[in-house]
Amino acid sequence: PPSPLSSLLSALCPGSSYLSPAPGTPSVFVGSGPDPGQHPLPWQAGVCPPPSPLPVWSPRGRARSGVAFHVPALVGPEESPLRPVDPWGCGGPEGALDPAPGVAPAPAPRGHRLTVVRKPLWFQDHLVCFLPGTLALGAHHGLPADHMELARALMDTCYQMNRQMETGLSPEIVHFNLYPQSDRKDVQVKPADRHNLLRPETVESLFYLHRLTGERKYQDWGWEILQSFNKYTRVPSGGYSSISNVQDPLNPQPRDKMESFFLGETLKYLYLLFSDDPALLSLDAYVFNTEAHPLPIWAPPRVG
Repeated sequence: PPSPLSSLLSALCPGSSYLSPAPGTPSVFVGSGPDPGQHPLPWQAGVCPPPSPLPVWSPRGRARSGVAFHVPALVGPEESPLRPVDPWGCGGPEGALDPAPGVAPAPAPRGHRLTVVRKPLWFQDHLVCFLPGTLALGAHHGLPADHMELARALMDTCYQMNRQMETGLSPEIVHFNLYPQSDRKDVQVKPADRHNLLRPETVESLFYLHRLTGERKYQDWGWEILQSFNKYTRVPSGGYSSISNVQDPLNPQPRDKMESFFLGETLKYLYLLFSDDPALLSLDAYVFNTEAHPLPIWAPPRVG
């Protein structure tokens, strides 16, 4: 589908060809993944069509931007010829939420209902936490209402990824405890994955969920995360640092490095989350790209 930037460039540059390749793009992806509505990995641009079916799917890492572009592409006037009927590329909106095998509830021994995106292992990257916001935005713009239910469930799980850590900050990757008889936490972390890079995905989705539901708890969760950032990652001389161990509040091991997305995305979404003004970058007037840049919604010109 066309990206928000393609639509904006086309509106600003009449007669340009920014949108001409866009309508045919989804057809290349449909059927390439192992299951409906799922982006395959890996994808080689020089091999088209790719070997079918590609064996691996994930909304994490390299596939994240591909998944994240689908729903923002539908935001805009319904009469737009480039507004995709099926933004998830699964043959119809009713198939996008099929819980197996891409999305599944995980049993949790301490009463937390965890919902994870997985295939085939029970683990989840923090990067996946953009998905609750994307699902909520899609439901707001006409996709099935039960997408919002899934958004809420995934949001709760992403919050637990933070809350169950000793510092209140999510590690890069978590594994889920599937054995109710165990006295371990629901969220488990391997030593190589317990770092935090100040990523924005959880607070990004908190912004969407609060803006679209009006529920105060999403602001409260964001405030907890901000307080943890201030306590464990803030540098006295200025700025914030990634940390190597979210499970050690006494020595989180600062890395002396602040990623640019902390300023450009994480803090931006926190600012918007704490604003009670729905007109501030309204989700009916602006769409955010994957790097948190707000782009005005323009009606693209008709093509063909």
